[in-house]
Amino acid sequence: MIWKDLSLESSLQSLLIDEENSINKLYAYAGELACHDPKKAQKLLERVLGYAKDHHLLRSEATILTILGYLCIDNGNYIKGIEYHARASSLFEELKDTEGVLKTCNGLMYMYFCLGMYDSSMDWATKGLNLAEETNNKKYLQILLTNIAQNYLMLKQYDEAKQVISSLKGIECEQSSVYDVVFQQIMAEIYLIENNLKMAGYAINQAIRLARHHNYERLLIECYVTHGKIKYALGQMNQVNALYEEIFKLTQKEEYIEVQMNALIDFGKMEVELGRNLEAETSLLQAYQIAEKLMMPIPFVQVSDCLIDLYKKQNKFETALHFLELKIEFEKQLETRKSELWAAKLKHEKSVSEAKLYKELCEEIFLISNIGRVLTSNLTYNELLKKMADELSNLMEVTILGLSEYEEESGQLNYLLFNSSGDSVDHGVISCDSQTSLGVYCIKNECTILMHDVLNEYTNYIPKKDRFKIIREGVQSVMMCPLLLNNKVKGFITVQSYQKSAYTNNDLNKLNLLASYVAVAFENAKLYRQTHYLATHDSLTGLLTRIEVFKKGQELYKQLDASNTLCVLMLDVDYFKKINDQYGHQVGDQVLVEMGNLLKNKVSQNITIGRYGGEEFLIFLNGYSEPECVLFANQLREDIAQLKVMINDEKTLNITASFGGYQFNKKEITLDKGIYYADSALYQSKHNGRNLVTFYA
Repeated sequence: MIWKDLSLESSLQSLLIDEENSINKLYAYAGELACHDPKKAQKLLERVLGYAKDHHLLRSEATILTILGYLCIDNGNYIKGIEYHARASSLFEELKDTEGVLKTCNGLMYMYFCLGMYDSSMDWATKGLNLAEETNNKKYLQILLTNIAQNYLMLKQYDEAKQVISSLKGIECEQSSVYDVVFQQIMAEIYLIENNLKMAGYAINQAIRLARHHNYERLLIECYVTHGKIKYALGQMNQVNALYEEIFKLTQKEEYIEVQMNALIDFGKMEVELGRNLEAETSLLQAYQIAEKLMMPIPFVQVSDCLIDLYKKQNKFETALHFLELKIEFEKQLETRKSELWAAKLKHEKSVSEAKLYKELCEEIFLISNIGRVLTSNLTYNELLKKMADELSNLMEVTILGLSEYEEESGQLNYLLFNSSGDSVDHGVISCDSQTSLGVYCIKNECTILMHDVLNEYTNYIPKKDRFKIIREGVQSVMMCPLLLNNKVKGFITVQSYQKSAYTNNDLNKLNLLASYVAVAFENAKLYRQTHYLATHDSLTGLLTRIEVFKKGQELYKQLDASNTLCVLMLDVDYFKKINDQYGHQVGDQVLVEMGNLLKNKVSQNITIGRYGGEEFLIFLNGYSEPECVLFANQLREDIAQLKVMINDEKTLNITASFGGYQFNKKEITLDKGIYYADSALYQSKHNGRNLVTFYA
C-alpha cells in the first residue's frame, strides 16, 4: 500500500502521478497512524506538506492541513488547529471539494467550541449540516450530528444531546470504525445520565472492544474514562480505582494531556463525593494546571468550581477566594485570546468587510472586558451601573440603562435604572407574578424585546402599561435581553432611549451578546462577594476574622499622626468556659451569636470590630480619645448585660463582659504592642471582679 509499504520517496512520487488516489490513501493511513502514534503521523505529514507546496498540489496541501488540524485537537493546540483548518477550508472551496469543506467544518466546529467561542462553533456546524444535506452526504451528516451531541454533553445540555442522537437513527450509511467507537461512547454517556447502567455498560464495552481491535489508543483511554464513571455509579470502587490507575499510566504521553485532564476532573469529583478531600484536591489541582495551560473554558470552569466548593466546605475561604479570582482573570485572558484569533482570521482572509467586522468585534470585546472588570470590582451597585452605561454608550444610544437580578426564592426581580441625562439611579422590586411588567415577560419567556415605538408596540408583550416601572416616562425605544447562565435566568438588561426607532436588530444582537457575558460576570461578582465575605468574616458571629480585623487595625495605625487619635478595646465574655461546661457548647455558641449581633450594630465608619479568638473580641475606635473610648466601652458593657440567651423554653442566661483599653501614641513601636497593653488591662478587669472597664496606664 502507498505510504504504508512503499518508501517515502516513492509515495511522494505517486502524488504527481495520481494525486487524488494517493492523497485519499494518505488521509486514511495518517488517520489510522495518528490514533496510535501521533508524533510519527505529524512528522510524515509535515514532510508531505512541504512537498505538496513545492509542487503546487492544492488538494494535497488542503488534505494535509486538515489532518494536521485534527492532530492539534489531540494535543490541545486549538489556535493552531483553527489556523490549519481555515486555510484548508479556503483551498477546498477553491477546488469545489465539498467533502473536504465538510471535514474542515467538523474540525472548526469542535475547536471553536473548545475555546468557548460557541457562536463561531455553531456557524461552522450550520454550514456543514446545510452542505451535507444539499449534497446528500449522509456520512458527514452523521459525523457532524454526533459531534454536536458530544458538545451538548460537555455543556450538560442532556435533552438536546439525546434529541440529536435520536435524529441520527433515521440516517443509514456505512461509517469508519473511528466513528463507531465515538458513537458507542456517546450512547454510553447518555445511558449513564438516564441511569440505565445496564445499557451504558453494554455500549461502552462495545466501544472498548472496537478501540482495542483497531489499536485506537486515545479513543480507548477516553472509553476507559466513561467506563470508570459507569463502574462508580454501580459502586464497584475496586474496578474504578484499577481503571483510573491504568488511565493515568496511559495518559503520560504529551499528546493525551486533554484526556488526562478530563479523567482527573471526573476522578476528583468522585473523591469529593467519597469525602476523600486530600486526594480530591491533588487530582483537581493537577487538572486545573492542565486546563489553564490549554486555555479550555469548559473544563477550566468545571475544575475551578470544584476547587472553590471543596475549599468552602473545608472553611478555607481565602483559598476559595483565590481560585475564584483566578477564574475571573482566566475569563479575561480568554477574551484577549479570542481577539487574537480573530486578528489571525482577518490577516488570512484580507477582506475589507472582515476588517470592519473585526473592528466592531474588538470594540465589543474591549467593552465586555471592561464590564467584567467593573462587575468584579469593589463598587456600589449605583457606581457599577453608571460605569456600565458609560461603556455601553460607546456602542449605542444609552439614555437609560437597567439591570435586574432575579431572586428565585422570593420570586422577585430587584432592578436598578440609571438615567444618563440626569445622572440619577432609581431602584425597585417587581413581583414575578406581575402581568404588566416587560421585565417579567422578558425573563419568563426568555426572549429579547425590541420596540421602536413603545406606546404603539407594548401590547405585543403585555396587556396594559399602568405598571411598567422599568420603562421611564417619555421613553420611546426599548431593548431588553434576559441574562441567561447554564439555561437559568439570572435577570435582564435593558437599554432605553427617548427617541423613536433608536435601535436596530444589530444593536439588539450586540446587547444580547453582551447579556451572556454580563450574566457570567454578574454571577462571578455575586460569588466573589459571597466568597470574599466568608473569607473575611467569622462564620459564627458575622464579625471580621482575627486576621482581617488586625489588617484593618494596621491600616489605622499607619495613618495615625498628631492630628488623629486611635484607641483599642479588648473584651472577653465572663465565665464563658463555665457556660460551656454547664450548659453545653450549643448554648456557648448562642452566646457568641448574640454578642455578634450586638457588636455588628456598633460597627461604623470609625469603629471596626472583629472576633479575636474564642470569646474574645477586638475593637478599634478611630478618632476616639481615652475618655470617649471609656464612655463607649461602659455603654457597650451595659448593653451586653441586657442580653438574654435562651437555654430552654423556661430559662434564660444573662451574660457580662470585661474590657481592657489602650490609646495609641506611636511610642508603642507596633500595633501588636498596643493590643498587648489592652489585653493586660483586660486581665486587670478580670482580676478585679469582672464586668469592668480598665484602661492601661
